[in-house]
Amino acid sequence: MAKIVDEIRNSDKLQFYWGGPQYDDYYKLQDRLQVLYKEGMEQFLGEEVSYIDESTIEETFKLFLNDPDATKDTILKYFRQLKFYTNNDFSFIDIMKSCFIKMHKY
Repeated sequence: MAKIVDEIRNSDKLQFYWGGPQYDDYYKLQDRLQVLYKEGMEQFLGEEVSYIDESTIEETFKLFLNDPDATKDTILKYFRQLKFYTNNDFSFIDIMKSCFIKMHKY
């Protein structure tokens, strides 16, 4: 799904590929893939996929007055643990099964 969206929207500068260690890191690549996947699920299958980017979290912590940098760094660390190191294979399978069932009802 991510690859299809990338080919359609970013044919001149694809986001799907690893940019190499001097330009890219694993987190940025995974984040780009999640955005592309979310957009594809919404556009082609009408399915809403949860996605929270780092800028959303950063904006949230502007409200804190006591050492906002330390708070932000800690929460971003937890966020990365959940986002990148949690086994999301089952979520993906559940979404695909749901879409398959919906497509075959019609």
